[in-house]
Amino acid sequence: MTPLSETELAAVRDELSRARIRDAMFRYCRGVDRGDEALIRSAYHNDSRDWHGKYQGPSAAFAAAFVKSMPGIAQGLQHLLGNMLIELDGESAHVETYFFTAYRDAQDLEVVAMFGGRYLDLFERRDGEWKIANRTVVNDWTFRKELPRDTKGDAGYPSGRTDLEDLVFQAQTWAVPTTTGGGQA
Repeated sequence: MTPLSETELAAVRDELSRARIRDAMFRYCRGVDRGDEALIRSAYHNDSRDWHGKYQGPSAAFAAAFVKSMPGIAQGLQHLLGNMLIELDGESAHVETYFFTAYRDAQDLEVVAMFGGRYLDLFERRDGEWKIANRTVVNDWTFRKELPRDTKGDAGYPSGRTDLEDLVFQAQTWAVPTTTGGGQA
């Protein structure tokens, strides 16, 4: 096998950096959607800043306030990440990530809200870890709509939660069921 050239090794290092940046973005989204403050904070450096709508300040304070407020605002919160452009520059990277988020209004479960925007992040690699140093959230569009009927719980699916009681945190939900019968489609 021919060893990799210096150019190829540099490309591999860049791809590893991009993978770590994407992983931080996914951790952030899961943390927000499941109300996990520690997971949200794991995507940010300790001294990072966040400009998130009306909130402008330390990311740690944003994470704490967000998790505390969400049960009264949203149910079934979900983020979907789209296009992600990662421009590496040594130990920093400018990252533009498109996102959609949707949720049911906790005060009126017949209303769904959607938000399409972009995260404009400055990532920095410190002590070998890529994390957000500065974030600005851009709102490209939003809307709220009353649902035609309540579909929550249709066909026996469990409901998602915006807290640490969500099924993703229960190990048994990841296991293959061992019982037989009742498996009619």
